[in-house]
Amino acid sequence: MRLSLIIPCFNSAATIRRCLDSVYALPLQESEFEVIVVNDGSTDETGEIVGEYVTQHANLTLIRHLVNRNLGAARNTGLAAAKGDCIAFVDSDDEVGLGMVSALKLLEEKGLDMVAMRVEKVKEDGTVTEELTLPYGPEEVFSGVRLQEEKAYWCSAVWGYLFSKAFLEKVHYPFAEGVYYEDADFVCTCLFHAERMAFSEEIAYRFCSNASTITRTFSTDHVFGYAYLGARMLAFYESLEDKGTTFAKSILEGGSFDLMKSFRRLPRLGSASEVRQ
Repeated sequence: MRLSLIIPCFNSAATIRRCLDSVYALPLQESEFEVIVVNDGSTDETGEIVGEYVTQHANLTLIRHLVNRNLGAARNTGLAAAKGDCIAFVDSDDEVGLGMVSALKLLEEKGLDMVAMRVEKVKEDGTVTEELTLPYGPEEVFSGVRLQEEKAYWCSAVWGYLFSKAFLEKVHYPFAEGVYYEDADFVCTCLFHAERMAFSEEIAYRFCSNASTITRTFSTDHVFGYAYLGARMLAFYESLEDKGTTFAKSILEGGSFDLMKSFRRLPRLGSASEVRQ
């Protein structure tokens, strides 16, 4: 099987149809790919809606978490079940674009570890607000470290990349579980180990910004998530043998920024004691 698309869901009844419809609009035979939806303890109609699609598509698997365990755990569950040679992570309120197929072909034909996909950000009304720029052409193969050294390109969201499953198994770095902002250090680790990458030209992913997006909401859990992410990033920095590279410095800056972000938000919670231990 060529491709596994992993979609974590939590109370996604309002958006999951749009997400799945975009997946099944891809010009691929259903025998070529699988869709793994991890229903992460939803209390709305998410499970029932996905169940409708299961009856219509033999390549769709629905896995249920009895309680909400957050995105990291849901992605780990989906990855453990994946059978495809390539892996894409899709958020349940976003959409995939037709360029997902060209990214897949690029990874397969060039024997890549990762493809940095062309992404556009859209508002709830469909207005495009931003496109991530591509610093290299599609024919150029580069390493993740070289990408940082030469271009300082940084997309910390895991949905911005298509991965070789064999590469992910080699790196063997699971998502942090039970916290927000679980994918930034995952992406950093993959970029550090990726020896063969390329950019795809066509829009492969649409990030649909809305008011309930995790990065636009705020709670004690969000403060804890920033702090824990910063700690993970700094631990990764400490593990690097050469700390003088641009790549290492960007890891240090990113980890420090996340820690400072959590500290700045503490006063809004009333006291530091309100942050989850």
